[in-house]
Amino acid sequence: MAPRVNFCYYLLIIKQDTLDAIEFARGDSASKWGSIRASMGHPEPFQLYYVALGNQDCSKRNYKGKFASSLIHLRMDLCTMATLLQIVNYGSDLVNLKISVTGLENDVCSCVSKKTVLTGGLTDENSFGEPEKVFPVSSKLPNAGSDMDVVITPYSINAFDLFLAPSSYSSAM
Repeated sequence: MAPRVNFCYYLLIIKQDTLDAIEFARGDSASKWGSIRASMGHPEPFQLYYVALGNQDCSKRNYKGKFASSLIHLRMDLCTMATLLQIVNYGSDLVNLKISVTGLENDVCSCVSKKTVLTGGLTDENSFGEPEKVFPVSSKLPNAGSDMDVVITPYSINAFDLFLAPSSYSSAM
């Protein structure tokens, strides 16, 4: 029988790793992780404003939501990506979709939300001879919100990055 993993403990480890990474990027050069960044030759904090959730182990039910909400409560000054929708159209026709997102604590922030389409033909691929035959093209998503009408072009891979507006704004003075 395989050993059981304590999910709460696992979540705390990943949350702390994420907070450490944020401190590395944004922390004062006198802080634990900011001093490591400074010793690597970058004493000034990086301008990190957004944290994207998506590459964590999300096979557990409600994992991403629990991780996101716990991180948001600790770092309210960061705008957090609500979700990344990926849609593939293998057909030859345009597809009109209505996307509805429910259960969000904050509104979707349309000013930074974007749509990315992977360009190229159905069987195209990059090579050393043509390294940019297939590449992502991003554009603003001005109608981003909890209900959206979008158009999916034929033979395309589409990603919709929907960002949550912070529930409160903070400034460093």
